Amino acid sequence: MHLQIDQTGIQSNFEPQPDASISLTDLAAHYKEYPDRWDIAFKFLTENNLEELPLGRIDLSDDVFVNIAEYTTNNLEDSVYESHYKNIDIQYIIKGEELMGVNRDIPSLEVTRPYDEEKDYILYKNDGKGNMRYANSDNYFIFFPADAHMPNVKAKENSLVRKLVVKIRY
Repeated sequence: MHLQIDQTGIQSNFEPQPDASISLTDLAAHYKEYPDRWDIAFKFLTENNLEELPLGRIDLSDDVFVNIAEYTTNNLEDSVYESHYKNIDIQYIIKGEELMGVNRDIPSLEVTRPYDEEKDYILYKNDGKGNMRYANSDNYFIFFPADAHMPNVKAKENSLVRKLVVKIRY
């Protein structure tokens, strides 16, 4: 079993815990329609030593790929929200820690960079609203197109983070 969703939450063979901000309704609906995409993603997460993966992109299928990056976290006031039209993100911190802003009220956000179709993102002003969540190697996040998210925010101090993002075609 790679992934199971019910009213109690998400169960998988991936050891880190799903963050409480994940929309179980959106996840269950998309999983029901595209279980193969989710199974590919969670199989990759459970069957690889994530700390040893190289930086960059890894294609898993026509509908699923992985980006692995390292960066230094930003100050909250320098951070912005983003969302995607074509892809769902599974975001997991391999090393380090950060805060992750989550805002499901996209219509209330001010667009600062219009949609970039090639990069599949739109950027929004950080309005100070939303829910700040702690992210490290003990948990993971899933962001749907309805979820504006603000990654890369320093938790305690600016620090180096190694992150894996699985992109699943919506």
